[in-house]
Amino acid sequence: MDRLVNTALTAMRGAMARQSAIANNLANVNTVGFRGDIANAEARWIKGATFDTRAQATEQVIAADMAQGAITARGDPLDVAVDGDAMLAVQATDGSEAYTRRGDLKLTESGLLTTGDGLPVLGEGGPITLPELDSVSIAQDGSIWGVPKGG
Repeated sequence: MDRLVNTALTAMRGAMARQSAIANNLANVNTVGFRGDIANAEARWIKGATFDTRAQATEQVIAADMAQGAITARGDPLDVAVDGDAMLAVQATDGSEAYTRRGDLKLTESGLLTTGDGLPVLGEGGPITLPELDSVSIAQDGSIWGVPKGG
């Protein structure tokens, strides 16, 4: 294959990767807690015996956009908005610790605090379980306050 065609192919692959990142960001714009991908492109010069006349394009996702998105107030006392670049620790489906910015928290019937997609929220001693409460609120520092049933 001609070397010039190969060099042009790398530019097309980079454009496709950038387009894929943009499409993913647009598709998930209304997903709770979604962080958009930040893609970076750069030229890598091909070293040769003479002048460096050709460059290959490289495109890669380098980070997630951690800027705060729009906050939609639903009036639920368990909804939280994570400030800055902080994250909530959750238990992944394989049992390992994972992190999310999804703040639409819920209580299961057994009192387990979960994210909107059902992952248990982790505290210092493991998954957070609350007793039956008449009312509950989450303070800005992350502490959970509640009034016991009938209290």
